[in-house]
Amino acid sequence: MTMTERRRRHGGVFRELWSLDWVHYTAHLKRLSPEDRVSRFHGVVRDHRIEAHAREALRRPGRVLGWFDGGTLRAAAEVAFAPGETEAEAAFEVEQSYRGRGVGTELVARTLLWSRNRGVRRLLIHTTRRNLPMLRAAQANGAAFEFDIADAEGVIAAEAPNLLSHTAEAMQALEDAWRWSLRRFGGGGMAPFL
Repeated sequence: MTMTERRRRHGGVFRELWSLDWVHYTAHLKRLSPEDRVSRFHGVVRDHRIEAHAREALRRPGRVLGWFDGGTLRAAAEVAFAPGETEAEAAFEVEQSYRGRGVGTELVARTLLWSRNRGVRRLLIHTTRRNLPMLRAAQANGAAFEFDIADAEGVIAAEAPNLLSHTAEAMQALEDAWRWSLRRFGGGGMAPFL
């Protein structure tokens, strides 16, 4: 399936989150079900901890990529790593009613590309073994998982960055900015192409 085909399947718009987006990120994380919170945070997490996490995630090195539907953040991928390191940890969440559209698979692919272009060679994913949508999305992007009683530890090996990978990321960013602007400020006659 091509990127254009995936986009038509899920609609919505991807964009990087900034520190001012902590309110959107917090609201998104709070909408996760109790089971999804356990999968995402590896334990029970109260709302006040989610608020602190969202603020911190948008301040530290790494990236949070969001997927918006109708202007509301409905899915996100968070990458934590130290510049210069070749290993990064990623966490993903897609709100339950937005699953099955290819959003998670696209988030993993975009996260892998972004990480690869910053020198990351191994992207680590920790989840529960019951989080089948996440397992499928990661495996569709080359993840190999090891399982224990409750958890799943995954690794996606990334190739070294090259001109094509940097160009692909730049084109994604340009298209995402264009689509975001059209959605935000009106697409006029361009609406059929979104």
